[in-house]
Amino acid sequence: MSKIETIRSNITKHYEKKKEEYQKRRSRDNRYKWGKYYQDSKWKFLRELKISHQPICEVCEAEGRAVPAEHIHHIRRFSSGVDEFEKYKLLLDYNNLMSLCLSHHKMAHEIMNNENKDMVTIGEIVKYDEKLRQAYLGSPQEARNK
Repeated sequence: MSKIETIRSNITKHYEKKKEEYQKRRSRDNRYKWGKYYQDSKWKFLRELKISHQPICEVCEAEGRAVPAEHIHHIRRFSSGVDEFEKYKLLLDYNNLMSLCLSHHKMAHEIMNNENKDMVTIGEIVKYDEKLRQAYLGSPQEARNK
């Protein structure tokens, strides 16, 4: 291995370690920050109610697939509320919830974080999913030819 490759490898390892430390710290901070909301008995009841009413991922269903929902996602971030009252109002608004599988829940957060948005719709997640599939598989014509 050349000296440049060794340096590049060390920089990559250092970057990955720092990235992992940052993600752990961020995750821990968010659990502490939002934990009081997610531990609320009203939220837990509403979450179970939504899962029982909509047990299939709403994005997968829109794409013609039946995948069990594992997560309940807030369409509009409840943290975008200007005060505690509005945050709880968004947290406990049944119409502000969507049932998602793990994959689509991650996509919803990617869209919100990458585009600095306070809300995401099922249609936006469907489009994002299609874009990722096309990037991975190529154009629909190319995918058919494979």
